[in-house]
Amino acid sequence: MNKRLQIFKYLLFDYLVSLISWGLFFFYRKRPFYTEYDDFIKAVISDPKFYWGIVFIPVFWLLLYIIIGTYRRIFRRSRLKEFAQTLLATFIGTTTIFFLLILDDVVVSYKDYYKYYLFLFCTHFFLTSSIRFILTTITNKRIHSGKIGFNTLLVGNNGNARQIYDEMTNQSVS
Repeated sequence: MNKRLQIFKYLLFDYLVSLISWGLFFFYRKRPFYTEYDDFIKAVISDPKFYWGIVFIPVFWLLLYIIIGTYRRIFRRSRLKEFAQTLLATFIGTTTIFFLLILDDVVVSYKDYYKYYLFLFCTHFFLTSSIRFILTTITNKRIHSGKIGFNTLLVGNNGNARQIYDEMTNQSVS
């Protein structure tokens, strides 16, 4: 499988997930201020901050993932390591977004800040980790089935190298 295609899949899904999670968060954040659904939708759609967020927040997340190293060694991923890395990146990203963009919001109570932070964190983490878990599982199955392989150099003599090669190719799980 092409490494660039696999990286593109991760980038595409990370972009879409961050776009969706920001959109859901923006709707969640604005909902308490409107009693009528039509007024609420009009207010969100007419708010330029919504569109700025849709454009720049996913780019922020992609840059953060690049800095952390998410897209390096794309075929050697562990689901547990992926989970921990996503948790750390989500904590860093959500905290940064919270202090840069959300802290100046008008709130009824300081508890609203906790709700906003937890909603953004949980939404982004759940969506991102779910998609990455699926992508990593598919990749691991392709590796174990032999559809994706790694170049290996065998050194030996007197048939030892051939014996090791035969053992590797005859394994049920790669």
